[in-house]
Amino acid sequence: VTSKNIVYTGANKISAKLRDECGVVELSNGKFTSIPENLYDGVSSEMINTINAFQNSKNLLSIPKDLYKGKNITHLGAIFKNCVKLKNIPNELFKDMVNLESIRDTFNNCVSIETIPEDLFKFNTKLIDIDLEQAESGVFYNCIKIKNIPENLFKFNTELEEIHSIFSGCSGITNIPQNLFKYNTKLRKLYATFLNTGITEIPENIFRYNQNLNSLGSVFMGTKITNIPQNIFRYNTKLRNIALIFGECRNLITIPERLLKNTSWEILYNCTGMFYNCTGLTYLPVTMFDISRSLDLTSVFRGCTNASNYHSINSQLK
Repeated sequence: VTSKNIVYTGANKISAKLRDECGVVELSNGKFTSIPENLYDGVSSEMINTINAFQNSKNLLSIPKDLYKGKNITHLGAIFKNCVKLKNIPNELFKDMVNLESIRDTFNNCVSIETIPEDLFKFNTKLIDIDLEQAESGVFYNCIKIKNIPENLFKFNTELEEIHSIFSGCSGITNIPQNLFKYNTKLRKLYATFLNTGITEIPENIFRYNQNLNSLGSVFMGTKITNIPQNIFRYNTKLRNIALIFGECRNLITIPERLLKNTSWEILYNCTGMFYNCTGLTYLPVTMFDISRSLDLTSVFRGCTNASNYHSINSQLK
């Protein structure tokens, strides 16, 4: 059998003999608690279901550390999405995927996972993109028990160009390691990366080594930050889109007036909703946008009604 469209929905147990019958199966919505470590023995990498193999298996407790041993997989999808009882991720689960190029939604809504292994992506040196620009997505989306991001999580992924909603909804994460993106010099786009996390502070040099960044849409939206580092964009002169980057940050109290004046911008354009609904702001520094550029400032301060000068600012901004 060469088809990947073989589905065992609601299976109570996984037998390794399945590989002898059909090589690849989808076991979504399963009731099983474990997966045989030798499930994919003798199965070619091309025959393995890498999209949603075990998603919605709400009784699954663990993943065999050698499940993908010897498998050269290039794309990973929502394999363990909604496995709500899964607590741990094997440190070298993706070790043999040396040609892995993209990964998305893999542990989406695994609400019992507590830690992210620091070496999870260590051997995936060809990884180019993580997740898509869409709502309720992310490798660790809504993994509410995760409290820390390993500082070296992306250290060996020097080819990374896009990281999107990987930590979105991880309300237990309260800080960002300063050197998280230090080795990702080819990084071009981030989207909703820390959306609705519990982050209270942004490291000033978080984007210091990412001089090719052109888009940071919704990256810190809905976080608990109280201030913004004045020089956060100092090295990012290629930025074009920062729409909603600080939207819904209701704990934000002040905005540095020189936030956009400390950088020599080349193509910055989209600032739409940049501070949308930041209800904690007491004053809106409108002059921060006087940087001699044509910017889209639509609704940039919309909903900031508690600011003393809200009602006097240009209607375009609200």
